[in-house]
Parts: sequence; C-alpha cells; structure tokens
Amino acid sequence: RVLFRSGGGHTLLQVFDCEGRIIKTLADGEMGAGTYKVSFENENYPTGVYYARLQNRSVQQVKPMVIAR
Repeated sequence: RVLFRSGGGHTLLQVFDCEGRIIKTLADGEMGAGTYKVSFENENYPTGVYYARLQNRSVQQVKPMVIAR
C-alpha cells in the first residue's frame, strides 16, 4: 500500500521505473483534504527501485520504493 496526504483538489499519484517510464497511475482526480491509502500490487514487476510521484496543487514529491522478492 501507498500512504499519502492530499491538501484537497486535483491529486495525481504515479509510479515510475528507474528509467522514468510511468508504470502505474494510482490516483488521478479530485480529492478532499486528508490521508489516503491506495493499493499497489506487484504485477510481476522486476525487483529494483521505483519512484512514487505525488502532485497536489503546487506540491510535488518523489519518494523511492523498492520491490524485492
């Protein structure tokens, strides 16, 4: 699961591989202010480092994630 906080308004949460390709969009739409959990299932993605990018209003955050077996 991915835990994130939205300040309200349009919220976009995407997962990228290490080459910068979008592999999954976990949230894309209007959300009320609050904390959310979304499911991110490993759909046979190779082990390695991935990045979750959250965009909400003028805020953008990028956090690394590791998929391990």
